[in-house]
Amino acid sequence: MMIAMMARLAAQVVKRPTHLAVLAGLAVSVGSSTAVGSGGGSEALPVREPAVAGTFYPGDAKKLRGAVRAYLEQAKRLTEAAPLALLAPHAGYVYSGQIAADAYAHVQGHSYDLVVVLGTNHTQPGFEGVSLFRGRGYRTPLGLVPIDLEATDRLISSEREFRFFPPVHEQEHSVEVQLPFLQEVLPGTAMVSAVVSSSDLLVCKQLGEHLADLAREKRMLLVVSSDLSHYPPYPVAEQIDRQTLKLIRRLDALDLIAFVQGPGLRVHGLATAACGIGPILVMQEYARRVGNLQGRVVSYANSGDTVLGNRDRVVGYGAVVVVPASAPVTEENEPAKEKENALRGSSLSIEDRRFLLRLARRTVQQFVETETVPLPRGGSALLDEPSGVFVTLRKHGELRGCIGRIQADLPLRLAVARTAISAATQDPRFFSVQPGELEDLEFEISILSPPKRVGSADDIVPRRDGVILTKGDKSAVFLPQVWDEFEWEKDEFLDQLCRKAGLPLGCWRSDTEFLTFQADVFSEKDVLAEPLQ
Repeated sequence: MMIAMMARLAAQVVKRPTHLAVLAGLAVSVGSSTAVGSGGGSEALPVREPAVAGTFYPGDAKKLRGAVRAYLEQAKRLTEAAPLALLAPHAGYVYSGQIAADAYAHVQGHSYDLVVVLGTNHTQPGFEGVSLFRGRGYRTPLGLVPIDLEATDRLISSEREFRFFPPVHEQEHSVEVQLPFLQEVLPGTAMVSAVVSSSDLLVCKQLGEHLADLAREKRMLLVVSSDLSHYPPYPVAEQIDRQTLKLIRRLDALDLIAFVQGPGLRVHGLATAACGIGPILVMQEYARRVGNLQGRVVSYANSGDTVLGNRDRVVGYGAVVVVPASAPVTEENEPAKEKENALRGSSLSIEDRRFLLRLARRTVQQFVETETVPLPRGGSALLDEPSGVFVTLRKHGELRGCIGRIQADLPLRLAVARTAISAATQDPRFFSVQPGELEDLEFEISILSPPKRVGSADDIVPRRDGVILTKGDKSAVFLPQVWDEFEWEKDEFLDQLCRKAGLPLGCWRSDTEFLTFQADVFSEKDVLAEPLQ
């Protein structure tokens, strides 16, 4: 079941209208409740029911609340000033939830009269302009987010391109995924929901101007929903997205348009550099009209940085806050990458070992309790280095799961997080770990040296070497600690390795390939109790 859930969650990173259209039970419903409109009368108004609960984010209220709070607890902050606007991504929470939380954490502790959420149109390719949802509210598993009808009607009446076109809202996820965060940081605050389906600069400037007028009358937060590059390889995304974010934070619409619509991006095969370019342009005009504001990039990641992503075809995510120009702001999150060779041969500090063990536990806990995962980040630059790794789980001293990756193809922190989930949910010898077991688990991490081929079994050193045995199309691996755990001598060690590979005992004596490696092994029992140096 857990494996199927992971596959379902992994689909969230690819956001196509056809994917959204096949989800069951996603229509806008007309509620029987009455609401007071801008003219003072009462009328039945629609409630926009959840369209992507259970796919893009947890459909269970307890799990959803736990996920949002976990992301906010791990969020980064640049300033204590109240944002006037923010940019947050809108992919599935397992991909972009932490980056979204980095933006919303800046709202905690502040109050607003109105939130305006600007989404982008993924489902109605024929629609142009701006559609403002005129209804009683949006429902999520956490309850109803009310619509400010007075502000909505005021905007609808202000320009010909502004109207309420219901089909645009029915299955659009870019507004919906923002709402659980708003329900946590600004509970009960009314909103305006607008889907901006145009990157026409004139239309975006008009909306930005009218929103600036609203902000002069109300304490207003503008939320812009957008992901960044779509579907380039990992290195291309990092290069393009960081430039896009610099242009977004500069609040200069013309430079941004020139970049995201320029011919250079097509060379890299991008479907888009920012799917919410219209809402972003509105934010930039809004900031210009309000005046004396600064934009700051809080954080960046792409789907290849996440536990369930891959690096061949990624989507980028950024968090940006817009605050008064006078607000003190710490340095933006642009850590310098140290040269790769400078770290070769270095050993992990106690702090890094503790970080990795806590990351492994937090990843498994958040996954089994909320169906989401943390973003693996933090620790020293050593953790950027690729490494093979195994994660072993023990319950009351007995094995509860052990899975690893021999190939050093991911940064160490990411490899640990991914392997921890696999050990907890995909070891075929065990059922998936359940929430009630978490307190009884002990986590152990084995960081592997690069495997080396040896000529024969005679070259294997007991109690030092881990061994990968391959014969034909079958193979198996034992970690170095297996020697001491079972107190085997070499012959029995290799016999049991044959058995694990599904081969007869003694298979290792002829026509067998051996790779050996060593492991740096540390567990919670040993490391978390050790004092810092």
